[in-house]
Formats: sequence, C-alpha cells, structure tokens
Amino acid sequence: TIFRGARLMEIGSGLGGTASFCARQRPDIYVHGVCFSGDCYSLVTGRNVKSPKELRERLTFDLAPECGVPEHELRYLPNAFDAIIVRDNLMHLDLEDKPVILQKVNRLLRPGGKVIVVDYGLGKPLDEVSSDLKEHIKENGYHLLHPKEEKALLERWFEVEEIDVTNSFIEYLQQGLAVIEAEFGEGCAVRKNAGNNLEPELEAAKTSIIEAMQKAISRLPQNALEDASTSALSTLKMHLDAEVADAEKCEVDYEWARRTWLLEQTAAKSGDLKWTIFVCSKKAASP
Repeated sequence: TIFRGARLMEIGSGLGGTASFCARQRPDIYVHGVCFSGDCYSLVTGRNVKSPKELRERLTFDLAPECGVPEHELRYLPNAFDAIIVRDNLMHLDLEDKPVILQKVNRLLRPGGKVIVVDYGLGKPLDEVSSDLKEHIKENGYHLLHPKEEKALLERWFEVEEIDVTNSFIEYLQQGLAVIEAEFGEGCAVRKNAGNNLEPELEAAKTSIIEAMQKAISRLPQNALEDASTSALSTLKMHLDAEVADAEKCEVDYEWARRTWLLEQTAAKSGDLKWTIFVCSKKAASP
C-alpha cells in the first residue's frame, strides 16, 4: 500500500506510460521517472509539458542513464523514495551489472519501502529453448535469468515474494496482437489511404483551383493562375508522398511488432519464457 504523499520512482520509464498511469491513479503521490532513451527525451520535451499543471507538479522525468553503471549514475539521496518500479529493465543488464543497480535501488529506498520488479525470465535452460527465442534474445541483447535465479539475486538485499504472471502475459500479448492489427495492419487508415491513386483527383483539383482564383481575383493573368495552381498541387503532392512514407513505415512496424508478439507468446505458451513480478521489501538494517 502506498500512503498519501509517497514518492514513487520508476527506473527505465521509456515513454512514461507506467509513471503517468500511477500519477493519474493516485493524485496524492509524487512520481519520478528516470530513463536515457529517445522515447523519454520526446516525452520530456513534448508530451509531458502538455499535461495538466496539477499532474506536472507531481510527475517528473529525469533524462539520465538509469542502469546504475558507472558509479556516478542514479545519484539521488539515500532513502529518497518510498517505492520503486523496475519494469522490463533488468533483462537488459548483464549478470555483472544487475547487482550494481539493485544495490543502488536498495540505497534509494527508505526502510520498509517496496520495490516492484517486473521481468522476462527463462522457463528452461537457454540451450533447451527454441532457436527462434535464442535468436530473439541475441538480437535484443537480453540477459535473462530463470525466475528462481532472479529471486535469489534480489534476496541479497530484499525480502522477496515471487508471482508468476505468465498466463496474464499471454493474454496481454493476445490483446496486443489485436491492437497491432487494428492500428498497423493492412486495413488501417494510414495504409488504406496511401494505397489510393489520386492522380485523377489532382488533375481535377487543378481546374477547380484555377476557377476559384479567377472568381476571387478576376484580373489575374492565365500564367499567374497556372503558377499558383501548380504550386498548390506541388504542396498537395508533398502531403500525399508523406502519406506513402508513413504507410511504408507503418507496414514495417506492423511486421516487426506482429512477429515479436507472436514469438514471445509462442515461447510463453511452450514454457520457454516466463513473466514474473517480484514484490521486494527492504530488509531491516543489521543491529
């Protein structure tokens, strides 16, 4: 339970979805996200400044390395936070760096505070999982542990409760596949619109533009009307070309997202991949 006025930190906040959700759900707490990705940069410089003032006063982001390596990173005051979320972050750190960030998290957390770690894990030894998952892990630079191994690592600093949420993960991926199809699939508006041949409409528009300008300013000579209509059509063509580029990017994103979601869903169903929540309580200091 997070009490009124609590300070919550999210390490590896990315686009800020989790941090923003927590701040909106609990208008009586303060939330601070830390990340060094381009996603966080766009959030800090764009989307978050458009949020309501009340939310911006409680929701802040630090564009800074979040991995805890080297030593000068994550240099906040000791006991600065009442709860810390580390979601899908440890999986990106190698075995030598995982303890470094956990040691820093322990220092940042007040006595009695909680850390919520959400992470991918191996359901089987790496040499026993599918070749597709092995390649996926290699391509993304993941360093996955079995949940029992990760729990043992966390227990160096915390009292740990392990919760297997793999079945929920499978359902989440299924919902994600539906969203991917709707937002990026062949039938989405971006791809459908870009597939239309608008050359006849552009030619018709040229005539309409000339007629409209003649009606508005009757004294314009024909060459001025032609130049103005050509310029207008050139601008329209630029917008249409941008639509085509957006559609091509949309198709690439669709193929990547669908392939990734299906691969991870298949791996989770087969037992190769686990999704686990670790609820960690800071250990009392030794007397």
